[in-house]
Amino acid sequence: MAVSESSKEIWDKHGKDVLGARAYAAALGVALTWAVFLVAAGARTSYNMQYGPGLVLLTFIISIAGIFIFTKSTKPLVSLIGVSILSYFMGLSIGPVIAYYGATTVINAFVLTVFVTLGMAILGVLLPDVIIRAAGILFVGLLVLLVGYFGATLLSIFGIHAPLAGLDWLAVFIFSAYIWYDWARAMKLPKSLDNAIDASGALIVDIVNLFLTLLRIIGRNNE
Repeated sequence: MAVSESSKEIWDKHGKDVLGARAYAAALGVALTWAVFLVAAGARTSYNMQYGPGLVLLTFIISIAGIFIFTKSTKPLVSLIGVSILSYFMGLSIGPVIAYYGATTVINAFVLTVFVTLGMAILGVLLPDVIIRAAGILFVGLLVLLVGYFGATLLSIFGIHAPLAGLDWLAVFIFSAYIWYDWARAMKLPKSLDNAIDASGALIVDIVNLFLTLLRIIGRNNE
């Protein structure tokens, strides 16, 4: 199967599980839906748990293991296991966070996340090259965001509470753009079942981070 140079630059993984364009899109949709379901299941499991460093460390390590599994595998079943591990343990990590907010706030954040995701997916299909060319800018923006949150955390240790509203809006922009980017990347990959599953793993990370950021913003506005 011929692969364009742009696809090689993004994620050059091949396999015998070649799909047509519609089947590939359907596989991506089903895999992403499954990932969302597992995030919800994980969050429900940990909803009444105490949020602490033990839970954070455990879920972070296992989530990274899930990412390693699906990115290294070329077998759809193994990749699905990796995405499933990632999704469930990400959900497990955010259950106590969701419990902090009221039901209306959570629902509003979820609905807004769905609409933003659909909008970015449409952009990923219609304008893939625009966002792919901006990959370097996105990465720099993500680094700035991480440094900003880390700095705010350090300041809070010394009793200085830095305003996070600006960082949260930057996070909404960055994670929304990453959904656009990862969807565009998915459209340029060789159309195989394994790549559809891998793409769903990248997207669920973007979507969960967007949801958490919107949850903070909406929750802050409802205070």
